[in-house]
Amino acid sequence: NADMHHLDLSCRDLRALPLADLTLTVETLSLSFNQLCHIDELPSSSPHLTRLSAAHNRIVRLPSDFGMLSQLVMLDLGHNGLRAIEPLVGCPGLQTLWLQNNALELRALVPLRQLPHLRSVTLAGNPCCTAAPAGLCTAAALLLAPALTHIDAAQADRPLALRLLSQQQPRRALAEAIGTKLSLALLRELPANAPSAAAVHARSAREGGAGRKP
Repeated sequence: NADMHHLDLSCRDLRALPLADLTLTVETLSLSFNQLCHIDELPSSSPHLTRLSAAHNRIVRLPSDFGMLSQLVMLDLGHNGLRAIEPLVGCPGLQTLWLQNNALELRALVPLRQLPHLRSVTLAGNPCCTAAPAGLCTAAALLLAPALTHIDAAQADRPLALRLLSQQQPRRALAEAIGTKLSLALLRELPANAPSAAAVHARSAREGGAGRKP
């Protein structure tokens, strides 16, 4: 029965999860447009979810056992009050992630590195998007999640991000935001993440070391 697998609880002014409705068989769940401050009971109640929307609530943190939802491929947490997304590391199969209009700083995006299949992420409306210089947030997301093809519903411009990260100021800003050790590790991985990265770094080295353009 399809109704056993798909559950729409959106727009019900919910302040707590209706546990009686959350069964082990639910695979697609919408909790959007409610008044939920947390979804702590969700992972144990419906661990087989593949698609979850909890957008437009008042969620300020994710439960520590969110990784129980290891089958998730689509997750919408937009328009909440999240400052951290570490529990998402337990959901390596995520392909589409909406995080717009939360309270995420640039360093809060580091867990994206543990989502190897992530293809699309939406970050607009978070503090990370105002990080200077312009484009740093997009570049950082592409570094952290090399499989990304779309950011904020637009096709990711990886060559542009690589050009930005070939400059010293953006590199320093990235190191300040996420830590020098991780920043250096990610930058070292650039050639593996994108074929064009090697050319960008080789050109930068030639210009700086030899004082001439190729």
